[in-house]
Amino acid sequence: MMLGDFDYDALVGVNDNMSINLARIYFILYILIVVLLMLNMFLAIVMKTYDIVAEDLATHSLSNVLSTARLLIYTDIGAPEY
Repeated sequence: MMLGDFDYDALVGVNDNMSINLARIYFILYILIVVLLMLNMFLAIVMKTYDIVAEDLATHSLSNVLSTARLLIYTDIGAPEY
């Protein structure tokens, strides 16, 4: 399980009715907070990688296009086969 091993039966096994409801509320809030935290960390990693790639493309895109065009023009890679 993503959130680890927990003993839900012990959580439900509390004698007081108010404590059972409070324990369930805390448990559900804990699960939601952990899921949102993991999602936030995942998105931070993805966005950081996107920023790096976008910056790299912005600085090197013209030189990459020109070098690819030179490669296609001066070699037989770009020539059509008949």
